[in-house]
Amino acid sequence: MSNAAELISGFADPVRDSQQVFRQLLDAMSRPGTIVTLEPLEVLEPLCSATQALALALFDYETPVWLPSDLLAQSGAWQSIKFHTGCPVTADPTQAVFALLPGVAELPSLECFSIGNEEYPDRSTTVIVQVDSLTSGSGVTLNGPGIKDPVMLDATLFNAEFIEQWNRNHALFPLGVDLLLTCGDQLAALPRTVKLA
Repeated sequence: MSNAAELISGFADPVRDSQQVFRQLLDAMSRPGTIVTLEPLEVLEPLCSATQALALALFDYETPVWLPSDLLAQSGAWQSIKFHTGCPVTADPTQAVFALLPGVAELPSLECFSIGNEEYPDRSTTVIVQVDSLTSGSGVTLNGPGIKDPVMLDATLFNAEFIEQWNRNHALFPLGVDLLLTCGDQLAALPRTVKLA
């Protein structure tokens, strides 16, 4: 673990490493509920390696990011990401291309984020949430495109209130937010096409 006063070095090979993370993200999105392991990175609290890798691969100067607190915005982890990507912070979650949450407790209602519009459904917010645990084979059942056989995923995020909220988001398709769950160096995706049961 690095000292919070330092900046992380980022990707060793920014182009190659960003492309690798992006390919792994596409794999996770096309196979919802599948856990993908990313290459470990040097990290600064409160962010884990997978969260940091996604931020370095996806954020840039044209992607406003919403953060849940000033504490995160002032952290060495966020300053490192901002240094490497140049991404702006927005105080308005409806204007965010991405939302970055270092914990489940900081996740507001999904309804506060942009769901896109009928002309541009892709102009919605992708929400990245760190969870304390992420396992397959138990938990909630995922149904929808890209899921041939029953897939089960368990994360500390999944409770009755969240599942109900997520299924309201799913019902908005083709509008709605997408969710990326991270834990350590692992990633799982919940695209808006997926229903939880």
